[in-house]
Amino acid sequence: MRGRRLLTLPNLISAARVPMAIAFLAIDHRITRLVLIVAAGLTDFADGWLARRGRGSRFGAVLDPVTDKAFLVTALISLAVSGAISMPELLVLLARDGAVAFGFAVVVLLHAPMHLSARLPGKTVTVLQLAALVVLVLFPAWHVPVVTVVGAASAVAICDYGRLAVIALRTLRIAH
Repeated sequence: MRGRRLLTLPNLISAARVPMAIAFLAIDHRITRLVLIVAAGLTDFADGWLARRGRGSRFGAVLDPVTDKAFLVTALISLAVSGAISMPELLVLLARDGAVAFGFAVVVLLHAPMHLSARLPGKTVTVLQLAALVVLVLFPAWHVPVVTVVGAASAVAICDYGRLAVIALRTLRIAH
């Protein structure tokens, strides 16, 4: 019974982003990479849409963001290695994700019972990161404005999540 819950349609759709990430690395062709980016975005929409209609699972709630980040990070690192973006630009494009990972580690280390769901600023960064991939594949010379826009949106998202984390930590401290 448990295995069936893992093999839900949304989970299979999410898992499809892993081979897409590998293909992005293996195939250095602009149109193919563009198709992979669009497919990754569509699978993210589709698995979320299905999950919200009761076809999701707890496993899927973890699998979806992991495969999103696997695709995104793989594609951006590939662009950095190819010279389309610099290492500092890569770090800016992934700043929000690094901050979220750091926050998650803090929550785990503190054994804090926090649950932060996706929020509009974070979702906006995700959309902008995918749009940035499209622009960087088609128009690599536009890397500076792309990185600037994603960096600014990331700063807003980091502040938003940080504000919530401070409130949650204060509440936790008061409760103990």
